This record gives sequence, C-alpha cells and structure tokens, in this order.
Amino acid sequence: MPDRGFGYESSLKDDLESFFVEPSKDNLPSILRAEKEYDYLDFKKEWHEKSKIARHILAFANSGGGAIIIGVDQLDDGTLETWGMKDIWDEANFGNKIEKYIPNSAQDLYVLETFSYSDEVHDETISDKTFQVLFIDDAAERSPLVSAANGSSIEEGGIYIRRNTKSLTANYDEVQELLSRRLESGLEKSTAELHEELRELKTLYDEIDKTITTMPNLFSGEILSSLPFESKRNPRYPEEDYEEYVRVLIDKKKTRIERRLGVENINI
Repeated sequence: MPDRGFGYESSLKDDLESFFVEPSKDNLPSILRAEKEYDYLDFKKEWHEKSKIARHILAFANSGGGAIIIGVDQLDDGTLETWGMKDIWDEANFGNKIEKYIPNSAQDLYVLETFSYSDEVHDETISDKTFQVLFIDDAAERSPLVSAANGSSIEEGGIYIRRNTKSLTANYDEVQELLSRRLESGLEKSTAELHEELRELKTLYDEIDKTITTMPNLFSGEILSSLPFESKRNPRYPEEDYEEYVRVLIDKKKTRIERRLGVENINI
C-alpha cells in the first residue's frame, strides 16, 4: 500500500503522542494501522537480544523519543502485519535485562507496557493477540546518551541515533547536532523553571496586602462618616516589592556576567 504522505504521517504522530500520554488498549489499534516504520516508530515481530534493544533505546532517546511495538512484522515489501507475540517479557524485570548497557542518567527514560486482546474483539488484526510497547522519552538536555557496556550489537561509549528507520552510530555532524540540542534544551528548561519560580514568588507576594486600612478613632466625638479611613504600608509586606526584587536580581545577574567575561571593572 502506498504511503499517504505528510498529512497521514502528521496524523500518526498526533495519535502516537496521545498514546504516550494515555496508553490503552483502545488507542493502540490506531498506531497498529501504520503502513510503515518511522524514525519515531518501530515494529518488531519478536524481541531481539538484549544489547540490540538497548541500542534502539539509546538511538530513540537521542533522536527525540518514540515507541517500539513488539508483535508486528515488517514484510519484504515494507508493509506491516500484526502477529501478536508468544515470548512476553516481564514488565517489572525488563530494566534488569538491559540496564548494564544504559547509562544511569537514562534509566528513567523508558518503560514497557503489555496490551492483550480477547478473541471477542471484532478487529481480526488484534483479536486474541498480545502486544508489548516499549516507550522511550526524549533525552533532551541529557543527550547525547552514550552506551555503558559492550554487547553483540552495541559498543561501550557508542552514540546511536535514528536514521532512515534504523538505529545507527552517529556521525560527526549528528553528534554536533546532539550537543547543540542539549544546549538548547538546557536553556529552554532553565528558562521555563525560572519563569515558574518567579510566578510562584509573585503568587506569594499577592497573598500579603501591600497596605492596611485603619479605622478612624471612634472616641474622638466626630461623626464617623466625615472621617477618612487611613491607609498605610503593611509591616508584614516584604521591604522590597516584587518588581524591586526582580530589578535587584537583574543587577546581580549583570554583575555575574561581567565577572565571567572579565569586564566588571571596565568603564565605558
């Protein structure tokens, strides 16, 4: 069956993202209807040996993440056929099979889930079959991930990426791209974390009234309605208001940058 083009691939990526967020037996069939493999979606008829699975995990994580579905075979003409699987790996024990090949920083980037269908399901492609799905998250600022041990399909210190639906050793340009993505992801994450912390700080500031209003002296003999209420600064409010505090942080950040550049004592 011919590839249905970019629109179809975009729709498939949307389905896969939804499946990542909330994997279930109900939304797996939409993924199984893929017509070929992609760099972010791979299919295996059965489990490969451990070091080869680890190689795939590292490659997917270095390339933005994705999923490997076990129980689907890619035929010689490139089309996919659902078989289900007999050799079902224990989800709880999966990490023990491959952890020696995966760096410690990546041990939380993958998870295995099992989906079994009864013979009462009307869809013959999944009826009475079991599939396992290996989800791999994007390594982002942790990339490039480097393999931790030698194996029959992996080399210690190797860096792997997804290229043309295969998990291959990264070339020089690809390694440089991974390093750039690591820097960008780290900056984006730190910026997002800063915004979140400032938002939380501003929320705390908003919990305290900046001023307090006092009642007129009721024992002065004057008419209450003719006396103005008095407002004054709340002594419990921080000495610096929120904007003043942010300005202080900006000045301190400037000083730190100038020290890093060695220009803190240069007058312009």
